[in-house]
Amino acid sequence: MASADNVTPNYDRIKDLEQFDHNKNGVKGLKDSGMASIPKFFIQPPEVLSTLKPPPQTNYTGDIPIIDLENINSQTHHPEIVKQIKEAAKEWGFFQVINHGIPISILEKTIQAVKSFHEQPDEVKTKYYGREMKSGFAYSSNVDLYNAKTATWHDYLHHWMAPEELAAKLEDIPDIMREEAVAWDVFAKRLAEDVMELLCEGIGLESSKFKELSCSCQRLFVGGYYPYCPQPDLTLGLAPHTDSGTITVLLTNQISGLQIKHEEEWVDVKPLPEAVIINIADLLQIISNGEYNSVEHRVRANTCQEARISVTEFFNLTKWKEYGSFGPLPELVSKEKPALYRQFTEHDYYSNLHLNGLECKSMVWLPFPNSLSTLKPPSQTNTGDIPVIDLENINSEPHRPKIVEQIKEAAKEWGFFQVINHGIPISVMEETIQAVKSFHEQPDKVKAKYYNRAGGVAYSSNIDLYRAKAATCHDYLHLWMAPEERAAKVEEIPEIVRKEAVAWDGFATKLAEDVMELLSEGLGLESSRFKELSCSGLKFILGLQVKHGQEWVDVKPLPGAIVINIADLLQIISNGEYNSVQHRVRANSCQEARISVAEFFGLSKWKEYGTFGPLPELVSAEKPALYRQFREDDFYSNLHINGLESKTMVEKFKL
Repeated sequence: MASADNVTPNYDRIKDLEQFDHNKNGVKGLKDSGMASIPKFFIQPPEVLSTLKPPPQTNYTGDIPIIDLENINSQTHHPEIVKQIKEAAKEWGFFQVINHGIPISILEKTIQAVKSFHEQPDEVKTKYYGREMKSGFAYSSNVDLYNAKTATWHDYLHHWMAPEELAAKLEDIPDIMREEAVAWDVFAKRLAEDVMELLCEGIGLESSKFKELSCSCQRLFVGGYYPYCPQPDLTLGLAPHTDSGTITVLLTNQISGLQIKHEEEWVDVKPLPEAVIINIADLLQIISNGEYNSVEHRVRANTCQEARISVTEFFNLTKWKEYGSFGPLPELVSKEKPALYRQFTEHDYYSNLHLNGLECKSMVWLPFPNSLSTLKPPSQTNTGDIPVIDLENINSEPHRPKIVEQIKEAAKEWGFFQVINHGIPISVMEETIQAVKSFHEQPDKVKAKYYNRAGGVAYSSNIDLYRAKAATCHDYLHLWMAPEERAAKVEEIPEIVRKEAVAWDGFATKLAEDVMELLSEGLGLESSRFKELSCSGLKFILGLQVKHGQEWVDVKPLPGAIVINIADLLQIISNGEYNSVQHRVRANSCQEARISVAEFFGLSKWKEYGTFGPLPELVSAEKPALYRQFREDDFYSNLHINGLESKTMVEKFKL
């Protein structure tokens, strides 16, 4: 079978993309030419082709919820509709609404108007052809043509309806669809706001809350055209993606093709006559603090001679200047349900918008899908259950004892926890991640000069390459930050990561020492005890499932949070009060690289203390020492002697 991987080595993809784009005829032009096979740049990679089973063989058909809005204003029926909307938005992220108040004539005329525009002669349409999304009216093909890995089989038109500074002038909208587009906008906005009121009530907010936040004030009208595809088993109509705004209102003709991701399966959506499809978008998932879900969806290539038509109105926020930033609503955040997402500015939002094409869900974190028998599908694993601890009130006398208790329990029961409100600026976190990413994505010849398995600064792959039973799929760079005799000289650190690494070290050391103080207090020690032992004196920079109760548990990193884990030496020094647990990283199944920045802290005062082992304060007749004392040469001679998989420190020194 053909795939994106088997094109000829000298194939000039960019040249073909530019020729297709400059022709301005879209995929309809390709279809009208009578071609029997699609161009190579439309052919999907093997991992996508394997999911393109013929529609009759898919596992579900038309199972998304259907909600009747006829009695929306009835006191008797309203609560049940709210419940249905809430459940659909949380479990599916998509639902169809019937008896929605939009006249059938409006539905039909809007579909026909979009169809009529796309089926005009090429010479009429081409004067509107363009890729500018900022304002006005445009017709094109594949909004992400140049930054997606493969093209998909559709054309589209779009124009802004609101706000006023973006909206297309009436005279700029082609006469063939002007009246219908304006009418559709009025009804779609009314329906979206009705649904948003129900969604507000579903999570205990005032019904007007989303409207007050301007969730319906930016509106983009998109008219999609999916012509017959001669090889529908080799491409898609539209790539998997989530919508980036607040809510989406979708109208289609009766040609199927839409699929949504539900419980790791692609589910066909069969449009009901006269129904309208609603889906939750990324910003509403964030604002609702995960109460509502924005789910992946895609469109299969059309197998029918009749074109599939879609009319999509995307709704979004506008009050960026008034609010400054957006994030989970304070009303939906509590100790029991901490914020799952950080606050973000308008610049954050637009700089990340479809950074790598439609397939990149950049606004909401997508957990990595879940090593042979243990590599269960994500739906069968625990996800994100490690404790989350808020350090905001770490210096408050009323709150500190509670934080100490939380840290103690997490370190003993899990060995891992995430901390929020930790004092490290978001900008430092983002810049550090980007710096590490930039280093690894330099040309090979630039990185190669740092390649080695020792030294103050090194770039390599698989630290235990020659000792492990099997290699794993990752590269790394590491640099010693302390103590002085081992630390890399500043000028030796690659310039592309130098400033960021030094800044990160300062903040990471401060956070580590704060956490060590809490851990000390949790054991009844002086808060400075671990620091006196030089527990933060040895550092180098180099992400996740943890072993808990014999199960591998997925860790879903919270935006803005830092993951902390107990290491072997602290388990030994604490005489087993705190636990160093096994953890691993699954091979990355996403096209975007997974980036981790780990700072490992260790002891340095070997000469001063001679040996280390369980602290005398933590050993008694009732709790005898679980580990023996050991010297520096004992420690380093046993360090990962059989590769990373062996927990040599704890087992070697156990009494």
